[in-house]
Amino acid sequence: RRTAHRIRGRVELWSGNPSAAAVCFAKGETAADAAGWREPNLCWWRADYVEALLELDRAEEAVALLDAWEEDATRVGRTWVLAHIARCRGLVAAARGDVDDALGALAAAVEKHDAVEDSFGGARALLALGLVRRRARQKRSAREAIESALVRFETLGAAGWAVKARAELGRIGGRTRVEGLSAA
Repeated sequence: RRTAHRIRGRVELWSGNPSAAAVCFAKGETAADAAGWREPNLCWWRADYVEALLELDRAEEAVALLDAWEEDATRVGRTWVLAHIARCRGLVAAARGDVDDALGALAAAVEKHDAVEDSFGGARALLALGLVRRRARQKRSAREAIESALVRFETLGAAGWAVKARAELGRIGGRTRVEGLSAA
């Protein structure tokens, strides 16, 4: 029962309903606080909660949540959590329009996820990196990051995320590089 709100929150977020997701995650946070959870690995839903808050233009709440999560993760050395926090910091910077900070944080997040062998987290960081690069009109590097994310999602069998990555590739425009000579 303690996990139900957090799982439902993830389902709502990934289904495109950040408002319902935030409500579910808030209930999960209340339960975790009541239980006295300070182990950051137990709070696996927080990265998704941050994304929901950002989609709702509630960046200050997202930052407060990240700050507390990061403090606990740093205290006990949870590198997996710190990788997710790096991705979330990049998302916050992007939401605030700070492209340079977003690019730096998301590139670092990809490295951190790879270092802890978290392919799914790394793929999500690559997708976010590609989105920020696309918005910064860095088409080639955006395409490279999103294509890398797509390969990872497909390898993991994360079909819904692969669909998102393909949709983002379609938004880039321009020509794609093809091996060999063209008919012309």
